[in-house]
Amino acid sequence: MKVKTSITLSREVLTAVDRLTGSSHSRSSVIERALRKYLREHKRAEIHAHDLQILNRAADRLNAENEDWLQYQADPWENESESDEATYTESTNLKAIPNTSEWLLL
Repeated sequence: MKVKTSITLSREVLTAVDRLTGSSHSRSSVIERALRKYLREHKRAEIHAHDLQILNRAADRLNAENEDWLQYQADPWENESESDEATYTESTNLKAIPNTSEWLLL
């Protein structure tokens, strides 16, 4: 059901509306479509803001879960090769030179 109302617009806005209406639409239909679009976008922004609040409240927990989950995705050989290097170093009396990939025999 449509309700008749009166609004006040600037001359520039009314001129732009008149250009959009052409001969096939009324001012009311153009203004109604514009308001419906604005209301949809406003509602979408409200939903987005609400979803963002939910994510922010759960961010620490979600980040911790992701860190835990990523540990299962790590290279399975990474830790093994580090322990192999440590064993090799201890058994042969080698010492790694900091910030290089070189070794010294002690």
